[in-house]
Amino acid sequence: MREIARANDAGTPPRQVNEAGAPVDGTVADRIWFSVTFPKTGRAKKKVDERPGASDSAPPQQPEKSPEQVLLDAQLRLVTSLSSELPHAFLAALAVAREAIAAGAAAGKPALADPPSCSVEVMEQALTRLKRDLGLMQACLSDMKGEAEVTIDSVTEQFANAEGER
Repeated sequence: MREIARANDAGTPPRQVNEAGAPVDGTVADRIWFSVTFPKTGRAKKKVDERPGASDSAPPQQPEKSPEQVLLDAQLRLVTSLSSELPHAFLAALAVAREAIAAGAAAGKPALADPPSCSVEVMEQALTRLKRDLGLMQACLSDMKGEAEVTIDSVTEQFANAEGER
């Protein structure tokens, strides 16, 4: 609530908050984020009886989500992931690349002059894998509209799994 008040005072959109309630810079708390983070339960809150001995000792049970609710949650998380989290991850990498360029300029050298062995090749391979995976993901979005079962293969995932096995 503090972030919403701050945003209203500043005339800016509210930022997403983490589990501790701290605002996350570079994010926007849009309708999709609110829907995923604070899903509607479809039930009105009951007034709590605060008399001693009036409350149950067991916490209330959350109703099981219907398959449609689970699907909607997954759809909203996918939208957030592709429209917010993925671009933020790219922007973070872009910022680091710009730092390297600035550091190289300050040293009077190209940003990748005399890099650690194989590092340029490693970065190029990672970008190639990501480019391929983004293309596959984009193609799968169309398939996901019409087919019940779609398989998304990922060379990045295969590489990460192989690295984890070493």
